[in-house]
Amino acid sequence: SASEAAMWQMFSAMSRTTWQPPSLNTELQWYVLNDGVMGGRSSSSVDVEPTGLAFRGNINTRGGGFASVRSTGGALDQVLDGASALRVRCRGDGKRYMITLRTGSDESLAYCHDVLAQGDLEVVLPFDAFIASWRGQPRRAAPLRGRDIQSVGVLLSLRSMDGSPNRELGDGPFEFFLCDVAAIGSDQSRATLVANITEPVRLLGTTDEARIKDAIAQGAPAWNAGNQARTVEIYTDVCRASSDTRLKEALEYVERYQCDVESAGWVLRCAMDEVLEPSGKGNWALNKAIQKGVPFYNRGLPAVCASIYARAAATHDDPLVQQALEKARQQRDPTAAAWTLRNAFDTVLRDSLLGA
Repeated sequence: SASEAAMWQMFSAMSRTTWQPPSLNTELQWYVLNDGVMGGRSSSSVDVEPTGLAFRGNINTRGGGFASVRSTGGALDQVLDGASALRVRCRGDGKRYMITLRTGSDESLAYCHDVLAQGDLEVVLPFDAFIASWRGQPRRAAPLRGRDIQSVGVLLSLRSMDGSPNRELGDGPFEFFLCDVAAIGSDQSRATLVANITEPVRLLGTTDEARIKDAIAQGAPAWNAGNQARTVEIYTDVCRASSDTRLKEALEYVERYQCDVESAGWVLRCAMDEVLEPSGKGNWALNKAIQKGVPFYNRGLPAVCASIYARAAATHDDPLVQQALEKARQQRDPTAAAWTLRNAFDTVLRDSLLGA
């Protein structure tokens, strides 16, 4: 369209900064892209400094709420051909950023991975863990392959990689340093690339909310560093220490569905997020559960989806939903449990629209 053509003409006129990540054998041009393209008022800049690429600015969530830096040029597709992951070294201000990757097939679609950047950090991000996203919402897309990647970037947004709210984002200044990006081959062991985090769990808060925030502050960096087992240990401790039914049931789901480490981490984290920011009750909760659960199901994590659905069902007083919840609690197959609940949700939501 004419508006899209004008937008891409504007992109081509943006100033660019040259910086080559030390571990990548290709020189890249970097430019900022903020919410101003959509009428927002956030601002940012990118500069080369001794520590790496400095991305800093100011977020304004009134009318917008994102700032980003992207690369162009170079030969990323050749450098990353055969790779299965990126190793990223960075330093941040405690906010949740996303590392973004784009292929040449659709400039509007980005493959995203969250990075909670607290101080100096080194993370390994497998390509198969990135979520395809369009305007902050997950989308189905072809698997991400190194040989297809044309651009790498950093995004600070209102949304996290799964489309949920970015709770670490707020109005005001931000600062992120991208120190290095390296290609990791499928034959390389992650164990030699990431530090093993063994510090004791420090849950200093005196309330569930405070302890959850402590757990996320410690667990998210461990997860980003590839130490998912450590994150599950931290999240399990906070759930065990709580009397909140939602956290206790999350532990039961992990055991009932015999979750692997990735599923366990997300089952527990989603329950913790619900305590921090409840999704409401009734049909509203069902709709929110579907929005949040479907991306996990599509990623091959049905246990996470089933746990999200069950938590929403517990807030609904419709007999059909309650019957489905009781049946789902007896099912040890998370796929079956997710569909038992989803079918009930769809019926209740459809009937409410029809005025039944």
